[in-house]
Amino acid sequence: MDTFCKLREHVRAKRIEVAYQPIVDSRSRSVIGVEALARWPKNASRHVLPEKFIPIAEEQGVINALGEFVLNLACREAAQWQDIRL
Repeated sequence: MDTFCKLREHVRAKRIEVAYQPIVDSRSRSVIGVEALARWPKNASRHVLPEKFIPIAEEQGVINALGEFVLNLACREAAQWQDIRL
């Protein structure tokens, strides 16, 4: 199955994972927030880098569903954090 079909399947089944990249204040060197990033599921049969699946999502019209899923999951998780912005 090609990457596009797998991407649609993963987005529909909400299997795309979210990773958080810290945003660091350069003066204080403290983490002031995080950026939510979409990642291919770790348990998938093969690994696909974001550089490959994000452009495919944009080209094929899946990017809005992918973005909505990542945003919703990240907001639910961030609601449990203290002093960290999303």
